Amino acid sequence: MKCSQCDKSAITNLQGHPLCVEHAAMMAQVQNIQNDNIRLLMAQIEDDENSINAMFGLPPKRPMQIPAHQVIHAPQTTVNDYSIKIDRSTVGVLNTGIVSTINASVSLIQATNQEHAEQIKNLIEAVSNSKKLSQEEKKDSIEQISYLLSQIPVLTTQRNTSVIRTIFTSIEKTLATSVDVYTLWKILQPIIATYLNS
Repeated sequence: MKCSQCDKSAITNLQGHPLCVEHAAMMAQVQNIQNDNIRLLMAQIEDDENSINAMFGLPPKRPMQIPAHQVIHAPQTTVNDYSIKIDRSTVGVLNTGIVSTINASVSLIQATNQEHAEQIKNLIEAVSNSKKLSQEEKKDSIEQISYLLSQIPVLTTQRNTSVIRTIFTSIEKTLATSVDVYTLWKILQPIIATYLNS
């Protein structure tokens, strides 16, 4: 049986969708990232509740249990730090969730292709630091690239292909005004399209 996301052999089945080892590992990483975010939020809530309980002489609350990490072994690679660094003063008000989404997506891609992860990092930082693009153009482009990257682990049948095509066109048009950024985009665009089967 073939993977529903590529032509490789499937090793597991997720909600009726067969997945190869690489796509299964990506899905597991997405779940792990979501669980880590839940753990952080729950820890903050528990700290706040324990502080309130302590004021009234009540015992601390018992920690809530979050599912343990899923472990699916993907091909071994050397781990490098591809965290995106964006100067918010040059981009304007950018939702912190956008940066988190980009970093999570880059981490997933890094597991299978470090060169692609580095190219995405370079593109985002080039957009952020561009002198030719306005703050609004930078913000819009980064948010649109973030959306495309967020769709990589989504099952093909659940992606909105018309939205994805529209975003590709919009990014192309916006980045064309900055030669250096546009050059990076033209290298990366077919790579992202391949991940999205677009």
